[in-house]
Amino acid sequence: MTTSDTENDLRPVIPRLSKSKFLSGLQCHKRLYLEMRHPELAEPPDLSTQAIFAMGTEIGILAQRRFPGGVLVAPTLRPREAAVALTAKLLQDPDVPAIFEGAFEHEGVIVRVDILERVLGTEEHRSAWRLIEVKSSTRVKEVHLNDLAIQRHVLIGAGLDLAGTCLMHIDTGYFYEGGEVDLEALFALDDVSTVVAERQGKVPEQLEAMKSILRESSPPAIEPDDRCHSPYECPFWAHCTKDKPLRWIYHLPGPKKVVQQLVQEGITSIDEIPEAANLSITQRRVKDNVEWASDDLARVLQSVEYPVHHLDFETVMLAVPKFSRMKPYQSIPVQWSNHIELQSGEIIHHEFLHGEATNVVSVDPSGNPIGLDFDTGEFAGDRMLSTSAEVRVPLTSVLHGSKLGVTVFTDAGTAWDFGSPMDRAEWHQGVGGGVFLIASIVRINLDIAHGLKTGDTKVHLSSGFTF
Repeated sequence: MTTSDTENDLRPVIPRLSKSKFLSGLQCHKRLYLEMRHPELAEPPDLSTQAIFAMGTEIGILAQRRFPGGVLVAPTLRPREAAVALTAKLLQDPDVPAIFEGAFEHEGVIVRVDILERVLGTEEHRSAWRLIEVKSSTRVKEVHLNDLAIQRHVLIGAGLDLAGTCLMHIDTGYFYEGGEVDLEALFALDDVSTVVAERQGKVPEQLEAMKSILRESSPPAIEPDDRCHSPYECPFWAHCTKDKPLRWIYHLPGPKKVVQQLVQEGITSIDEIPEAANLSITQRRVKDNVEWASDDLARVLQSVEYPVHHLDFETVMLAVPKFSRMKPYQSIPVQWSNHIELQSGEIIHHEFLHGEATNVVSVDPSGNPIGLDFDTGEFAGDRMLSTSAEVRVPLTSVLHGSKLGVTVFTDAGTAWDFGSPMDRAEWHQGVGGGVFLIASIVRINLDIAHGLKTGDTKVHLSSGFTF
C-alpha cells in the first residue's frame, strides 16, 4: 500500500447526497460541508420558516389530487432501499397512472420526486414519464430549474424514460368563488424541459466538485457574503459570522449592491469606506456613526392631538384561498391591537383576533362588528369604507378606586371589490350600547350590538389594561 492509498483511506466517507444538499452545495460549498459534517452548528428554523415548510407540504398534497389513482411512496418509508424498491415496482405496474414521492438513486445521489405522471412512450408497450416538481411559489425561479436538473440527472441515470420536465406552481390569477378549490385553476403547469436539459449537462461536474469538498477533513475557507441569503437563508450564518466585528461591512444597511462593490474594492469594515463612496442617506449616517434625529421631529410630535391611537395589525397571505372572493396570496387582516392614549394619561386597549373561518371583513376599533352581517357572506369585498361614533358616560369617579360607565355607539360600513363602483355597494348600519368597568389597571367592556339591516343582535366581551 502506498502513502497515497493510506491518505485516501483516512479521508471521510462521503454520505449520499440528496437534492436539497445539492442545492445547498450550489449556494455555498461551506454550507454543504457543514450540513453534512456538522449539522449541530445550524440555527433551527424559526416559526416563519416552519410555516413556509408547512404551506409547501399542503400545496404538495393538493397537487396530488390532480392525478386521481396516483400512488404515494410514503416519505416515512425506511430504509431508503425499501422506498426505491417500492418505486421500481410501481413503475412496472401499468395500472398506476402517477407516483407521488417516488424514490430514485444514482451514483450516490438520492432524490424524491413530487409527481411522476405516466404518459405514452415512443416505443410500443413502453411507458414514459413526466417529471413534475410542485412549488408554492407563483413563478419559475432559478433554484427550481437547478432542483429539476438534479432530479432529471438521477432519473435518467436510473434508466427512466422522461417525456417532459415541468414545474407546477400557484396561479395568482385564480379567483376563489367558494366551495371546493378548483385545482385546475389554482395550479399553473410550465414545461421547462429544454432549459432543465441544458442545466443537467453541468450536474456531473457540480457533483464531483461537491464530493471533492466532502472528502476534506475541514470545511473550505469561504467568507460569508451575499450568497448566504440567496436563494435561501443559510442556517450557518450565525456560526460563520460570530467572530465578525460590530462594524463589519456586511452590517451596513440598505442596498447590498453597494456593499458588494465595496467588498470588491477590498473594504472589510464600515469605517474603511471612503468619503467619496456613493452611499444612501441611511448608509452615510451609519458610516458617520453619529446619532441623528430629524429637524422636523419636534414639530411633528407637537402637532399630535389626543386621543393618540397606537395601532398595529397583522395580515396573512395564504397560497390556497380559504375565503370566497379571494385570490392566492392576497393579504388578509386577521388581528389588530389599538392602544388609545388619552390626555389624562389613561391608556385604553382594544384588540381583535379572528379565529373563525368566516368571511369577516372588518371590526371597528371599539370591537363591534360592522353591519353584523358577515356570516352570510353578503358583506364582503377587497375594498371597504366604515365609520363609527361612540359616547362614553362615567357613572362613578376613578377616585373611588374603580370607574363604572356606559357607552352608546353607532357604526356603518360597506365593502366592494376592486373595479366595481363604490356607489353601488350596499351600506350596513348598526347601533348598540354597553357598560365598562375599570378596576385598578384592568378594563372590561360588555357591549350589545344590533344590525339595522339584518335584525341580528350580538354580544361582545373584551378586556384590556390601562396604565
